[in-house]
Amino acid sequence: MRRVSSGEFIQSLGMGEVALAHVDSFVHPVPGDWKTQPRTSDSRFEVHYLFGSPQASLLVKDERGEWLVPKGSFVWFPPHWHYSMEMKGQGGEVLFFRMRFQLMKDGVHLTPHTQARSFKAMGSMVDTSRVIFKEIWHETLERSLRQRAHLILFLTELFHSPTPSAQGPGLGVHEVSRLREWFRPDLRQSPGEAAQMLGMSDLSFSRRFKRTMGRPYRTWQVENRMEVAASLLKDDGRPIQSIASSLGYEEPFLFSRQFRQVMGLTPSHYRRKA
Repeated sequence: MRRVSSGEFIQSLGMGEVALAHVDSFVHPVPGDWKTQPRTSDSRFEVHYLFGSPQASLLVKDERGEWLVPKGSFVWFPPHWHYSMEMKGQGGEVLFFRMRFQLMKDGVHLTPHTQARSFKAMGSMVDTSRVIFKEIWHETLERSLRQRAHLILFLTELFHSPTPSAQGPGLGVHEVSRLREWFRPDLRQSPGEAAQMLGMSDLSFSRRFKRTMGRPYRTWQVENRMEVAASLLKDDGRPIQSIASSLGYEEPFLFSRQFRQVMGLTPSHYRRKA
C-alpha cells in the first residue's frame, strides 16, 4: 500500500487505467443504539471504508482510544485498521451512510490516509452524499464510469471539508453523554447553564463543544429542538402554534423559519407529507 496526497489520490481516481474495485454504498436506517463488534478494515482486498450519519454521532474505539465523530461528519478507515463503532443516537432510528472502495495503480493499492480520521462534512456535504450514495448503484451501460465520476465528486468535496481542530481538547465521551441526558428533557437550556452543569467556564465549554460537535451549542440546540418538533408534528395532533410553544417558541414565525432551515420544509408542509 502506498501513501499519496489527497490531490494525487483524486487525480489517480480520474485516470482510466487506475483500477477501481469493490465499490458499494448504502443509506439506510439503523437503531439509535446500533453498534459493531471489533473488526478490521477488509485486509484481503485493501478496502477503504467511510461511515457517517446526519442524525447521530459515532463513538469510535481504536488503538488511539475512544473519540467522537460528530453528527453530520464522516469517518474514514484505511485498510487493516482495527476499530469498533457505536451509534450515539437519541432513540428511534437514524440514517446511516456507508461507502467502501479500493483503488489500485500499477499493482499497488493507494491511500491518502494511513490511520482513521474524521471530516466535518456538514450541510451541503451531507446533501451531496445523499445523492451520490443513491446514484452510485444506478444501473446504466456506463456503470463503471458513473461510479468513478460520483466517487471523484464525493471525495473532492470531502477532502475540502474542515477537519477537527488539533488545538486544545474537546468534550469527553462521558461529558457528551451527561450533556445529552441533561439537555433532552427541556431543550431550552442556555450555553451558560450547560457550562455550569459540566463545571466549566462559558468560554471553555463553548470552545470544547464546537471542537467535539462541529458546530456551536446554539446550532446544536436548534437541531435537537427541530428533531423533537418533527416527531410531534407527525404523531401529535395539536396545532402547530401549540407545539412551537411547548418547545419554548413564543413567535410562530421564528419556529417556522428554524424548522425549515433544519428540516427543509415548513412545519405545515412537513405535517402534510408525514
